[in-house]
Parts: sequence; C-alpha cells; structure tokens
Amino acid sequence: MPRSEKLEILERELRGIYDLARKVAVSNLDSIVRNLAPNAKCTGNVWSIGDVHGSKGGSMWIYRTGTKAGGWCDAGNTPTRATGDMLHFVMINRGLKNVHEAAEYILDNWG
Repeated sequence: MPRSEKLEILERELRGIYDLARKVAVSNLDSIVRNLAPNAKCTGNVWSIGDVHGSKGGSMWIYRTGTKAGGWCDAGNTPTRATGDMLHFVMINRGLKNVHEAAEYILDNWG
C-alpha cells in the first residue's frame, strides 16, 4: 500500500477518534468542567471561570448546550481572545502535548 494511502487511512481513523471524544466531552461537559475547573460557576447555558486552568473569575466561558456546546472563549486572554472546543480545553488544562492525548484522556475518564 502506498504511503499516501496509509496516511489517508490514519487521518480518517484519527478524525473518528476526535469526533467521538468531542461527542463524549459534550455529553459529559458538566462533569468535565466540575472536575477540571472546580472554581467554575454555572449560570444558565454557560460555565464561567477565570481561565482555561480553572482560576477564579469570569472572563472565560464554556457553552453548555445548543450548537455552541463545548465551545469556549477566554475574553481575558487579550488581544487574541483564545477560543477552542473541549479537546483544546482538556489539552491545555491538563498540560497535555496535543489533542490526541486530550481525546485519550476524555475517552479514558468519561467514555
């Protein structure tokens, strides 16, 4: 099998793992936030915290439901206003090297 074909198969498999991890993360979002960011406050459709590391504050929010569920924005991280999904949140919060490790972490703990 040519190398390019092997890479395509690998990319498809990784996308499937990432998609599954994102679905699991959104389904378990409240539990993940409570565990990784105990200072977070839940108000309606959002969790608010100080930053992706779970500090006290409210400049970062994570959407709980709807089409934005699992998405987050750190408005205190200027000028870039860092954003991401739950894979990125877990990756940064846990100090992991990449989203693959974050997907594994999510699936191992909530999958």
